[in-house]
Amino acid sequence: MSVNGFMKILVRALEVRDHRDPQERHVVYEMSRQTLERFFLQSPAIDEAGRAAQRGELEAAIAEIEHRVQADSAAQERAAAEPAIDAGTPPAPGPSDGAPLAVA
Repeated sequence: MSVNGFMKILVRALEVRDHRDPQERHVVYEMSRQTLERFFLQSPAIDEAGRAAQRGELEAAIAEIEHRVQADSAAQERAAAEPAIDAGTPPAPGPSDGAPLAVA
């Protein structure tokens, strides 16, 4: 499976949890790693090089999601630190306001 394929699966799993909570993300990542290892046990035709490649793809997807979450958090912090132009207008919802993670 490709990084993008793993990302789609991970994002779907994170959408039903609080993706802003690092512990919730960690649980999803660990379950994904365990699921991949169980898949390998049921697929003896996949050699060790193929298994290593799949593990690398999963870890790359996890790293990309973590990068996006951190970037969203930093953007939210910057937006919160900026003074409001019109105090009567509520801010637009941002990525950390419960919006789902986006996958390209």
